[in-house]
Amino acid sequence: HTIGKADGKPFTSDFFNFSNSYFKILVNQDDPYHANLLPSDRELMKDPKLLRLVQQYAADEGLFFKDFSKAYKRLTWLGQPKEHSGRDLRATRV
Repeated sequence: HTIGKADGKPFTSDFFNFSNSYFKILVNQDDPYHANLLPSDRELMKDPKLLRLVQQYAADEGLFFKDFSKAYKRLTWLGQPKEHSGRDLRATRV
């Protein structure tokens, strides 16, 4: 959601940049961009495990980038034959 809009309204003030600003807005209900979040975004704050991740990513952009890059790499290799990736990432935990 850092990059993008819904109903013509951006989720963040820096919607052309990839950052952790989405998570900062989730934890800060006073942020004016909080009103632009979708109901599904707000649901992240209701689950204790997801809330912990949201808070960690809001506080540490480097951690968000690290976890995102691992997950993105795994997703890009899903469905690829083992010989293309060099290893079977389907069994890899992120």
